[in-house]
Amino acid sequence: MRLAGTDWAGSPARHEAGTPNVVGAVTLAAACWQVASLPAGAVAAHEGALLRRLSGGLEGIGGVRPLRLWPDEADRIGVVSFTVDGWPAALVAQYLSAEHGIGVRDGRFCAHPLLARLNPAGTAVRASLGLGSRADDVDRLITALTALADHGPAWTYAGAEQDYVPLPDPRAPPGWLTAAADSPVIALSSEITTGMSAPPMGSVIAIPRSSAKPKNADTTGGSA
Repeated sequence: MRLAGTDWAGSPARHEAGTPNVVGAVTLAAACWQVASLPAGAVAAHEGALLRRLSGGLEGIGGVRPLRLWPDEADRIGVVSFTVDGWPAALVAQYLSAEHGIGVRDGRFCAHPLLARLNPAGTAVRASLGLGSRADDVDRLITALTALADHGPAWTYAGAEQDYVPLPDPRAPPGWLTAAADSPVIALSSEITTGMSAPPMGSVIAIPRSSAKPKNADTTGGSA
């Protein structure tokens, strides 16, 4: 920004300025208070039980290889990274999200040298467990991975250049997205920004549905 004019950044940077995440900070504080009110050891016991259930389930699926540094970690948190023979990590994550509604992370997890050591492909899938996770969630993940290892995906997916999105995607868009597409605000923003070098703000409604994975217990997606 200069006195004589302004140079606008391209998307998405041009849309990221704004106030601090006050709501997020307040929500984080409330979550901390809630966790602090639990009995001592409750969190560790809950995560430990789910971790043992998940680890045992993964070891029983042919072609699924859990990744770990040492064979017998005594102290582990509720995070498990793994690969599925014959399937890229990014496709596994898309498959779990699209066909089973399970959110995981795929990529290198900001640990590129470590992933290169653990897996020649350099990427993996990571499932995270927490207070909001249940035994049923673990069982659904195990069932989904078993089906993938045995039969492959039921849907057709694009290649790596398109991030393995489902083609076609049979899922109906959620109601809030349909309503947003018909919103006069979206229409006005598209009209105002028509002709600008950056994509119009209204074009957000054209983003493929499958590109927004429902990040659950593991809240981030893609390669880091």
